[in-house]
Amino acid sequence: MSSLASTFPAEIWLIIIKYLQQEKASSQHLSRLSRTCRAFYEEVEPLLYETIILKWRKNSKLLAETLQRRPQLKALVKELRHEHEMGISLTNFSKPFYKQLTSMENLETLIFNPKWTIIRCLGVRLFPEPNQDRWRSEAEDLLRGLLLVDVWGHDVGDDWHGQINAFLSKPHGTGFPVGSEVDIIQAVFDLTGNSVDEWEATLDDRLAFCDISPDIKPEVFSSLRVCHLGTNTTLNPYVNFRPFMFSPTIFRLRPRLKELCMTGIKFSHEWDDMDINEPEQKSALENLTMLNCELSINDSHDLFSHARGLKRLVFRGPAFASFFRVPESFRGGPIAYDIRTILGSSLESLDIDIYWGVPDGLRLRGGMPRLRKLTATTQTLFGSFDSEDQDIKDFIPESLEELVIRHEEGSHLPLASIYRTAESGQIAKLHTVVVQIGDFMRPDSYPYRVVVEWKDDFQCQGINLSAESVPYPLHIPRYEACSCENLSFYHRFPHHHKGLFR
Repeated sequence: MSSLASTFPAEIWLIIIKYLQQEKASSQHLSRLSRTCRAFYEEVEPLLYETIILKWRKNSKLLAETLQRRPQLKALVKELRHEHEMGISLTNFSKPFYKQLTSMENLETLIFNPKWTIIRCLGVRLFPEPNQDRWRSEAEDLLRGLLLVDVWGHDVGDDWHGQINAFLSKPHGTGFPVGSEVDIIQAVFDLTGNSVDEWEATLDDRLAFCDISPDIKPEVFSSLRVCHLGTNTTLNPYVNFRPFMFSPTIFRLRPRLKELCMTGIKFSHEWDDMDINEPEQKSALENLTMLNCELSINDSHDLFSHARGLKRLVFRGPAFASFFRVPESFRGGPIAYDIRTILGSSLESLDIDIYWGVPDGLRLRGGMPRLRKLTATTQTLFGSFDSEDQDIKDFIPESLEELVIRHEEGSHLPLASIYRTAESGQIAKLHTVVVQIGDFMRPDSYPYRVVVEWKDDFQCQGINLSAESVPYPLHIPRYEACSCENLSFYHRFPHHHKGLFR
C-alpha cells in the first residue's frame, strides 16, 4: 500500500484528491481511495464529509447510521444538498436522519426539499402542538380508503391496519415509533404507490406530520450561511394550493445566514403569535430570493421587517394571497411602499416580476439612495402604462445606474418616456438600459425595432441601450429553476384567466 502512495509526490495526490472532490460522481472513487492506505484515509475522510449529496432515500439512512456511530464526523459537514432528480415526498427521509441533520453544528450550506420537520427547525414553531388524536383519526380514515381502493380493489375489512403493522415490522422502516403517523404514511406510500401529496393536502393545514423533539431550540443550524428551500409538489393548484408554511423569524434566529432562496413557500404569521413585536436591529441576511412564493399584501411588511439590511432582493411570483384572480382593490402600492420604507436604506439590487402585472406599477422613487440595479417586467414596473406622454419619473429611483426591462409580448416598451426623463436630468446616474426579449421573438419584431430606433438618442445622453435575447417560457410557471443553484424544485402556478394589463 505504501508503494501506491509513493508513486506520486504528496502535492500531486492532493491535486488528484481535490479534483475528485469537485466531481459529483466521484464520491465512491474518493471512498475507495481512502481505503487503500492509512495516509490516504487521513487525507480523504474529512473531504468525504465536507460536502454531502443525497441521491436516494437509502443514502439519508446510511448517513444517519454512520453519524450515529461516529458523532465526531458531524463537525466535518459544511454542506448538505439533495439531488433534485430524486423527487420529494414525506417519505424521503427518516427521523434518525433529521436528528443528525439538526445536530450538525458547522453546517454552512443547506440545499433541500423540506417537509414540516425541517421547516420547524428553521423557523421555531411557537404555537401549541395540534391534537394528535384528531390527526390519527382523520389519517386512518383516509388511509383505509386508499388501501381499499388502490391496493386490493375490494373490501378487506379490518385487516388493513394489520397489513400496515406487518410492513412496519420490516427492518427497512423509517425509524419512527411503530404505528406513528410518519410510519403509516410510509407504509401506504409503499403499498399503494400513490403520491403522498395527493392525499396529504386533504388534511388540516395546521396539523404537523412529525416531531423531532419536544423543544426545538434556536441554536439549531447556528452556523448556516446559505440555505435553499423548495418544493416540486405535483398538487393541482386549481384544487388545493398548499405550499410550505414558513416563518420570517429565521432571519433573526439564524445569526450568520447571508443568503436564502425559497421556491413554493407560503409565509405564515401563525408561527409568530408569541413574537408580535417588529425586530429593531438589522438581520445578517444580504441576499433573499423568492420564486413562485405566495406573498399576500399583508405579508410583505412583516417579511421585510425581519429582513432589514437586505442588499439584494429577487421576487418572482404572485403578490397577493389569491392568485386565481386579481383583487380589484390591489394596486401594488403596499409592496412598493414596504420596499422603499423598510429596505430602502440598504437595498442595492432589486429583481421583481409580479405575475400578470400591477395596474398602477411600482412607484419606487424616493427613499432608496443605494439602489443601483433594477430588473423588472414592463407590466410590473410601469403597470398599465400605454402612453408616450406619460411621466415615468416616479417609477425609477434617482440613484439607479442600470435598468433591465423584461419585455412581455403585447406590452408597451416605454423607451421614449425613459429618454425624456433622462434628458431632463431626473435619472442622471443611469448609464445602462438593457431590454430582455424572449428568444421566441423574431429579430424584426416590435421590441427590437424600438431599441434600434432609440439607441443613438440614448447614446447622446451617455446611456448604453441594448437588446438581449433570453430564454422565455410561453406558459407559467415562468421560472422553473433557481438560477443561483440551478435547482429545479418549484411550485406550479395556473394560468391566469385574465389577459395582461394593457
